[in-house]
Amino acid sequence: MAITKKDLELIIILKIKYQIDFTSIVTIGRQKIGCSYNDIKKILSKYNLVFDQIVLKNELEKENFYCEPILKILGALHIDVIDVSNYEFANLHYDLNKFIPKQLEENYSLVIDSGSSEHMFDVKTSQKNILSLVKKGGHLMQILPTNNESGHGFYQFSVSFFIELLSSNNGYKILKLFSYRTNSRKIYEVLISRIENERVRLVNNSPTYLFVLSKREQIKEVLKYTCQQQDYNHLRWEGKKHKTNLDIFYEKLSAIRPLLRVLGYPFKSFFFGHRNKKFYKKFKTLD
Repeated sequence: MAITKKDLELIIILKIKYQIDFTSIVTIGRQKIGCSYNDIKKILSKYNLVFDQIVLKNELEKENFYCEPILKILGALHIDVIDVSNYEFANLHYDLNKFIPKQLEENYSLVIDSGSSEHMFDVKTSQKNILSLVKKGGHLMQILPTNNESGHGFYQFSVSFFIELLSSNNGYKILKLFSYRTNSRKIYEVLISRIENERVRLVNNSPTYLFVLSKREQIKEVLKYTCQQQDYNHLRWEGKKHKTNLDIFYEKLSAIRPLLRVLGYPFKSFFFGHRNKKFYKKFKTLD
């Protein structure tokens, strides 16, 4: 559970762009800052955030580089940490595989889930809990594995998962969705407006994460209805075309399958990876 250098800069960019209220925060698991003090200092200075360098360095070292000192610079007045155990000194001890107390619901202006949900076995209950923590008008940041991290946790999450979960059915709206490989400086924005009843594929060969910012626009019962994957719900079950043009093109190449076996990953990653400009666009704000 950590906030990387890329995550930290995205958090600041999104806070500024959407005027996110940081006053009351809960993190799902205690989050460390996964970069050096010099990196932190450069990022904070880049966005003209006021802080005392000596005080910040001392607080980070004292807190073993947990994120609370950074969140306070970004405006946090109250920070809670939910975890199933006390091994990282969380102040709220709850198993999110079980329903949380009602008094915690709609209690926070910002909820941060950075590398925690994949470790929770009961996905439906844990996501219901996490989404219920956010007050009306508040925001949810989720930074979770999507590819090539099998075994890191129980699960990896897809774009389709978040499209259905963070929908108006549950009172939410996705504001921004990013995808990035951990071994690359590049960040890609997922073009949500272009996704309609289609699958957003991702084939690559390095650990890849999704960063999702959503807003709770209405208070509704979360996950009252079971989510269904878009292309099944709107196309396949109605007997309509469900294959993308890329899928059809790939199938037509069956005559050269021996060559495809040689090309293998590079070929698929070209069509079903971040190079697919229909769904992914390079995000140029980061240096």
